[in-house]
Amino acid sequence: MKYPDSLDECRGPDGTLDLEKVTAWERRINEERVAYAGELVFLREKLLGVQVCASKGITIERVVELVNRLNPAGTRNGWVIDESLAPVVCADDSGRLHYVLVW
Repeated sequence: MKYPDSLDECRGPDGTLDLEKVTAWERRINEERVAYAGELVFLREKLLGVQVCASKGITIERVVELVNRLNPAGTRNGWVIDESLAPVVCADDSGRLHYVLVW
């Protein structure tokens, strides 16, 4: 089965979610998370916010792009960086920064 690119592609003709397609979509997301782990790791995932640990070598735009790809918010605008919280240097690796994103 081809992995769906979005949750919308997991809907059947009647608009309900197809469990097999949703499972395939989740599998694709998990495989991509492993592939991008060098750039970005999810630390916390809550309903209204996400905290990630990202390599200092990637841009804020790339952080937002990856978070929206790997953990779609389900909103029109997706996740955005919380400007009220400055990035924090990771306590475990000074070559990485922690970001908080909200929707």
